[in-house]
Amino acid sequence: MMILTYNYTMQFILFLMISIIVFCVPALAETHTLAKDSKTDYLIILSDKATIVEQTAAKELKEYLDAITGANYPIVKESEIDETKPQILIGNTLCTKKLLPNIEVTKIKYDGIVIKSVGNKIEEQEGNQAGLMIRFVNKIAKELEMEFPDVWFETLAYQYTRKAPKLVKPRKNVVVRLCSIECSFLQPLEKVSNNFLNDLKAWSRITDNLFIWDYVTNFSGYMLPQPNLRILAPNIRLFVNHNAMGLLEQDDAYRLGGDFCRMRAWVISHLLWNPEQDENQLFDTFLNGYYGTDSAPFLKQY
Repeated sequence: MMILTYNYTMQFILFLMISIIVFCVPALAETHTLAKDSKTDYLIILSDKATIVEQTAAKELKEYLDAITGANYPIVKESEIDETKPQILIGNTLCTKKLLPNIEVTKIKYDGIVIKSVGNKIEEQEGNQAGLMIRFVNKIAKELEMEFPDVWFETLAYQYTRKAPKLVKPRKNVVVRLCSIECSFLQPLEKVSNNFLNDLKAWSRITDNLFIWDYVTNFSGYMLPQPNLRILAPNIRLFVNHNAMGLLEQDDAYRLGGDFCRMRAWVISHLLWNPEQDENQLFDTFLNGYYGTDSAPFLKQY
């Protein structure tokens, strides 16, 4: 059995509901059948004091499970549950507290995660928790491959799963999205972020479906300077040289102003089209065309 409790915003709720289902039943078989012949015994359980986020998560999970299986998954308050039926727990329920007695869910930090498994054999074999996640996603990808032959199943190499496993390899229909959130963005990743570089190399050796999630803005203050314009091209080329199949550059999507956000997006777009372009020429082209030839030299100097 694996239990995961996550503290995040709604943008990952659906992903988490697929991969983070807690079964609160006295005895568990190794394989769980959520529905058969458009029927299910499972209940979606909410705390009597469920938050808006938890209520929304339960509603969206029900909509997807109903559509996928053809069954009806009732959403029930925990004070009204039939304890003889298997349960899918959403949020900080009483059963969650029993299963995780030493964890205060409300104190899990943003992006924090708790994993509980029976034994730690897999983690010991793989050297990290990514092995557990990849084995889990591989199983889902294998089970659904025949029904969805053209679909990729994605997971994250993010913080606690960023380091590649020693033994297991992602299946051919599994995409690993490697995230650089902990890295310094003042200098090229190849020069200053040795741990990330080692992780990048390790993942590129075991999968052809490596997708990069990179960060190019100042999340502490979008209007503040983010002096990373000179490292955009070296980092993109680094990803390309390590066989990245795709790249997301997360920038400022909330404000019209900021630290050259339009130029950054324009230069990144051109480099994604052709990473071998001269970034200095791209800067000159944008500054002259957007701000005018009179202002461009001063802005470039800045």
